[in-house]
Amino acid sequence: MANSIFLYASLCLLVLFNGCLAQRSWHQQQFYQCQLDKLNALEPNNRIEAEASVIQSWDPNDQQFQCVGVAVVRRTIEPNGLLLPHYTNAPQLIYIQRGYGLYDTILPGCPNIYPESQQGQDHRF
Repeated sequence: MANSIFLYASLCLLVLFNGCLAQRSWHQQQFYQCQLDKLNALEPNNRIEAEASVIQSWDPNDQQFQCVGVAVVRRTIEPNGLLLPHYTNAPQLIYIQRGYGLYDTILPGCPNIYPESQQGQDHRF
């Protein structure tokens, strides 16, 4: 009876230990697959010229972008140009490199449930 309990406990520990090693190996393989220490500067793959702007985008299927799960778009807006409001369902990082920009966020719902925000802030860069 004691031998069967010891055998059962040993088997459970062996399965648990094997699972932990497999998980650790998968994380190490994922890190080396991304090769974050060997990033390459890429040129845009797509270029769209409009009246007052140029939109450049990089291939989201590139291995570097696939690994970190991002898509990159650069919008160059001419002086007195306008970027029309648009909706995106993903987080964005937006920065203005040079010039004057006005950026506002519209949240759906009743205005009284959101904290008061600082509206109308203009920033020069």
